[in-house]
Amino acid sequence: MTDDTPRLMTRKQAAAYCGITYSGFGTWIQNGIIPRALPGTRRWDRRAIDQALDQQSGIKLVVLDEEESEADRWFREYEENKRLGKD
Repeated sequence: MTDDTPRLMTRKQAAAYCGITYSGFGTWIQNGIIPRALPGTRRWDRRAIDQALDQQSGIKLVVLDEEESEADRWFREYEENKRLGKD
């Protein structure tokens, strides 16, 4: 994928973005490596995938602002809900 990768991607696009097969993408979702599609959609958020992969890789995120961004809040709530079984 190039710099014109859309923010929201289909499963096929998201798998290609991650450099894995369509079925491998499903395995990554089941194993919690990357988040599920946005609630109520069949689209994956590129930034959420990036953040999940950064965490899996041990990359620490640099916080430029004390205020939590919308994306960070969504990801934090997603992880909390997943842990509580509300996913």
